Amino acid sequence: MRIKINGEELRLPIGEVRACKRIMSKFFMDMKRWTDKHRRPTYYFTLLVVTHVMTQKLLDEFDPKALANVMNSFASLTQTNNETE
Repeated sequence: MRIKINGEELRLPIGEVRACKRIMSKFFMDMKRWTDKHRRPTYYFTLLVVTHVMTQKLLDEFDPKALANVMNSFASLTQTNNETE
C-alpha cells in the first residue's frame, strides 16, 4: 500500500496494513458497542476525534523523509527476500 504523509510517499507492507486494519476495526467496534450499551453516543465521536488528533500529532513529529526512507527501504528489503524464497 502506498500513502503520502507530509508530502512523502511511503510503501507500507500489505500484511501489516491488513493486520492493523483488523486490530483497529475491532477496537472501534468494541468502543461503539460500549457507547451504545451505556447510551453515550457522543463518547464514540469524541474517541474518533481524539484518535485522529493524537495520531496526526505523532505522525507530524516524524521527519517525513527519514520515515519514508526507513519504510521504503524495509519494503524493498522484504520484497527482495520474498522473491528469493
